[in-house]
Amino acid sequence: MIGAEIVRKLSQALELAREGRKSEASVQINEAYDDQEKAWPALNQFERLETLGLLAAGFRELGNLKKEIPVLEKLCSLALADLDRLGALASDQDIRWTGDDFILLGLACLRAGKKEEAKAAINQAKSILIEVGCDLDADQILSRSGTELSNPRLKPGKEFKLMPPRTGDSKTTTRGELGDAEMWFAKAGALSQQDRHEEALAALDMGLRMNPDNWQAWSDRGVILAKLWKWREAVHSYDRAIGIDPAHVQPWFNKGHCLAQGLTDYAGAIQCFEKAQRLGNVQAGEVIETLRRRMGNEAHALWKQALGLCRSEKFDEALELLDQALKIDPNYPQAWINKGAVLAEKGNHEQALICYDRAIQVAPMLSEAWFNKGISCLRRDWDYEAALPCFETAHKLGNPEAARYVSLCRKKLDK
Repeated sequence: MIGAEIVRKLSQALELAREGRKSEASVQINEAYDDQEKAWPALNQFERLETLGLLAAGFRELGNLKKEIPVLEKLCSLALADLDRLGALASDQDIRWTGDDFILLGLACLRAGKKEEAKAAINQAKSILIEVGCDLDADQILSRSGTELSNPRLKPGKEFKLMPPRTGDSKTTTRGELGDAEMWFAKAGALSQQDRHEEALAALDMGLRMNPDNWQAWSDRGVILAKLWKWREAVHSYDRAIGIDPAHVQPWFNKGHCLAQGLTDYAGAIQCFEKAQRLGNVQAGEVIETLRRRMGNEAHALWKQALGLCRSEKFDEALELLDQALKIDPNYPQAWINKGAVLAEKGNHEQALICYDRAIQVAPMLSEAWFNKGISCLRRDWDYEAALPCFETAHKLGNPEAARYVSLCRKKLDK
């Protein structure tokens, strides 16, 4: 009856968590965790599987990845020791388990050489994840069992136009049995397809600790970081992928987009796209031409001249050149940002805000536009309410200075 009582407590806690009563759920889940640890010797094998599955689901609902991960690791180890219970687990516990639980369990079975049981678990995952738009192919996932995992890969975010990852050509270490690293990579794929990007990133990091030489995992990590607007970290991940094996087009292409869209480093982006083009990517040529037009046109030259005048504090002359640049290219975000900065320097924050809004409309991922807009909101009339979302967005986009202003605005608004 001990196991049944722990299951009852965990089931109640999950209901509380899904109703939004996270504090109450947290107390019950942590109590059940302690109860399960104490009762472990007295639990039968099925009770151990059942309580571990419910605990993993509970910690996931609470967003406690640090506790969820060791529970799932323990669950996989236990499943390897008792694979005959898989059928009962899949049929009786599907409501309580999530799709990525079954993916982990299936890969654990595959590692032990139980391909049919593994396929049953992956199909169970598919029946759950299909409801959230994630379609898994069990045969595709398991087809490379003798060499390496062709796991479910990340879908590119619409707003980034990232090149979709290639499947079937990863240079991970080949071996007869799948290691724990591949389990974490598969879990990351499932989590990302559910838009749980922070958890997916943590799962990838776990796998990369075990197998740091997997270029595809580093490239997938870059895709997730780009979705989180962490451009420099994404570029670093693509560099790691390229350092492991520079012969793959995907990290070169996606690094180029990060440099161009997130960091406005057009010269660096062109180098990446040129490499992608040499590797056979047909889209890269068009992107290169677009960036070269942006770098080489008259508007860019005028913008550079204006920057020099700003450094010399010749703001009126700089403003004239920026207006000329925007007449040639009205969708030039950096010119709008610098025009806004010049107007703000002259005390015209109302017009500066209009310029920053135009820059954001053209390139919403530029942290500088959001940060400057927040500053002008404060300097115009100390509008903390309007400034706060600007600084929050700038911080998300990688501006470290914005964190201080986020804290300031929140304190002022809480008074």
